[in-house]
Amino acid sequence: MGLFKRVFLGLFLSVLLTTTLLGSTQPVLTIDGIFSDQSRSVLSGYKRVTVMLVQSADLSIGDEGTVLWQETFDTVKFEQGYMTLDLGRVATNPLNPTHFQLESLSFIVKVDGVSGKVSLPITMVPQSV
Repeated sequence: MGLFKRVFLGLFLSVLLTTTLLGSTQPVLTIDGIFSDQSRSVLSGYKRVTVMLVQSADLSIGDEGTVLWQETFDTVKFEQGYMTLDLGRVATNPLNPTHFQLESLSFIVKVDGVSGKVSLPITMVPQSV
């Protein structure tokens, strides 16, 4: 069973990469999903969540790759497992649009209180971002 299934059994995470431009150059990406723990219980309440944009990660061998960007959200609300985050909204920690021209990109999501991490590969045409 892959790390994704082992760590967040029953996890269904859809990544909605909606780009909203703040000013004219700061992209904001929205990520949302339904999270459950190892016992298949959906998460509820407020949790701390860390999201990293990485290159060349392979969590199956413990390799988080090269971290290009990271943001920690201290109070993410989970309702029946569902949560949503806007990545890159903080002006002092913007997403760098040039990172999305690189190959082998993933978002790694870590929820405090739930063991393991989830890697979400990004597949897109770089020129479309």
